[in-house]
Amino acid sequence: MIGILGGYGEVGIHATRQLAKWNKLPIKIGGRNPKKAQEKFSKEFPDVTWESVNVEDDKGLEVFIQGCTVLVNCVGPSHKVSSRVAKLCISNHCHHIDAGIDQALEKMSSIETEVSIRYGAGTTPGLTGILPQWLAQEFDTVNSLVMYTGALDRFTTSGAEDYLVGVLEETNEPLAAWRDRKKKSSVLKRQSATTIPFFPREVAVFPFFDNESLYVAQQLNLINGDWNLVIDGTHVPEALNVVRSQFETDPKGAVERLCLAADLDLIGRQTYFNLIVQLDGQKNENSITRTAILQMDAMSVLTGTITALICISVLEDKVPSGIGPASELPNPEKIIDRLMTSGVVTEFKIVDTSIVALLEEVEGEI
Repeated sequence: MIGILGGYGEVGIHATRQLAKWNKLPIKIGGRNPKKAQEKFSKEFPDVTWESVNVEDDKGLEVFIQGCTVLVNCVGPSHKVSSRVAKLCISNHCHHIDAGIDQALEKMSSIETEVSIRYGAGTTPGLTGILPQWLAQEFDTVNSLVMYTGALDRFTTSGAEDYLVGVLEETNEPLAAWRDRKKKSSVLKRQSATTIPFFPREVAVFPFFDNESLYVAQQLNLINGDWNLVIDGTHVPEALNVVRSQFETDPKGAVERLCLAADLDLIGRQTYFNLIVQLDGQKNENSITRTAILQMDAMSVLTGTITALICISVLEDKVPSGIGPASELPNPEKIIDRLMTSGVVTEFKIVDTSIVALLEEVEGEI
């Protein structure tokens, strides 16, 4: 049995769709008010069981977990939920896949357990750590990485709260980068009104370095690496300047302000998500460049899909037990292969040119 908390929400519904398509274990979906969702999705998921469960009620959660081989959590805010759900899964011998990330859960990594607990099993973190490792398999050695990840989309309330918690975490260092095989602070600068290929307008670029960046840099034995968050619109960057400090004293107000800013930036525009990863290195003693471009119509579709694919990987690919981020799963090629056949990707391609060269090509076409 696969249990999915929040399996009918903005992210969870896409996890449910992929796991229903996989169709190797029965599914039950839990949420505070599943009745309306059951009425809405009963034709699409005729064999799914629906149960009422409150993630703030440990006893109710434990009842829901019983009988599950794996529990997929798509309920937020993750920093308030994930570690508690993980502890209940461990005590009930149930694997746990969490779309979000929780600092308390990260600190549990030394706990020995017979099940696999994987957090950060969404788009970012998650796919942003898996894709570079997959792309690196084309190389004998990788020297450098450049990544741009960005979306134009709405925030849910819990999504905005988790986003701000992540931005403010000590492990997320703005403007830092990987230089000469180690992290170096204040290397990069924020950019405004800049052009990045495949983004439809000028955007703001926010360099950062976090735990996932560190893992990828070490795993690929990089000499240099740059990770960049791209924001399309003017309202969200302006709001971030205020809500970073506001969140500590008025979290509700900060979340509302960020959600409103995202809504304003989206007026008259279509949602999208772009992930661009460039690797440079050697193959057969020749210097090569490979750039992966992944495009989606909506980030929530990708996040839910990746969460489901990581769940399938834990169940099918002999993933070792223990607690850790999804980006550290072995066999990234299996997750990417499943993503390519998932039917949700708008565009995915690998080119043998740099991001700078791609920009010149796009500007030339214009």
